[in-house]
Amino acid sequence: MKRLYPLIDLLFKLLSKFSNLIKKDKNKIIVGANYGHFFTDNPRYIFEFLEDKSEFDHLFISKNKELISKLNHPRCVHSFSAKAFFHFLRSRTIICGGEIDIFPYHRSKNQFVINQWHGIPIKNIGTYQGKEMDSSWFDYILASSDKEKELLATAFNVSTSKVLTIGTPRNDVLINPPKKDNGDGFQILYAPTFRDDTNVDFFNFPDYNAKELDEFCSKNKITFKVKPHLHDYRAGNNKLKFDELNCVDVIFDSALDFQELLKESDVLITDYSGVYFDYLLLDNPIIFFPYDLEEYRKKRGFMYSYEDNTPGPKVYTQKELIDYLNDIVQNKDEFAQERALKTKEYHLHRDGKNTERLYSFIKENI
Repeated sequence: MKRLYPLIDLLFKLLSKFSNLIKKDKNKIIVGANYGHFFTDNPRYIFEFLEDKSEFDHLFISKNKELISKLNHPRCVHSFSAKAFFHFLRSRTIICGGEIDIFPYHRSKNQFVINQWHGIPIKNIGTYQGKEMDSSWFDYILASSDKEKELLATAFNVSTSKVLTIGTPRNDVLINPPKKDNGDGFQILYAPTFRDDTNVDFFNFPDYNAKELDEFCSKNKITFKVKPHLHDYRAGNNKLKFDELNCVDVIFDSALDFQELLKESDVLITDYSGVYFDYLLLDNPIIFFPYDLEEYRKKRGFMYSYEDNTPGPKVYTQKELIDYLNDIVQNKDEFAQERALKTKEYHLHRDGKNTERLYSFIKENI
């Protein structure tokens, strides 16, 4: 089937010309699956919110037949189904994070596309990478702050009027979440981002000692939840095995919603992933492990100062990691004030109503 995708893509591009002649229904909405395959992230939370809004006739589409079967919902359909086809032709609004989310369809001129995007970036994207950006496929893109608004406008080469500072829908669940049930232990989420030309080297400490780390974790009832980026286990990263560590649980389930992992964690460890911006809303400690910082800065680069925008300790050795974890176990949190300042800077709205603002915008403007 995938071998036919180029031909299918061409046919649907031609179809979009015909679609221009079809009158659109302002109450019909298409929500594209995350990367076309997953019921996670913003698409999930937008779809679930729309379920309670009877004035909209919405549909979630995905190329993943297994996912659609698992969801077993009348409004969740396969992208190549007749139901998806006819609903797309009549829909006024399309919500997705990229054209891949709604493949094989292409927007027509009389449709509005809202790019819900993937979250606040710190690493270079778009024009910051020297790319020539064609952003004609969407009409609006979502941002969480005025700072991100300016950055996304530049990165996607669009006017700031196309950037809606209404917040990220998925982050609504991080506002006043239910209390965690980790007993008297600590759950640490270790979630590094991918590298463009190599694999992540997990726990890459010069003084790495598996036995020592295990003993420390056992003594303090600490569990590591390691969540590799999709890129790493698709690329066959042979550094994903942690057989020597009893304190580690590796999560390979790409269909697992990331916000659930964030809510369950007491501490986040990351490097250059924008996930820490989301995690700021929980006001839990964040530890940064940028073991290849200078190499990453040279090859990928940052949209702004890494050092000035990462409110947490930077660890480079296992000893430093254990020292900071010891502080956290003892309820010492020297970066709390810095996190609070960055939360205000990067999250204009902290009321759990981001999806509601998106809904109101569609209702009032499209």
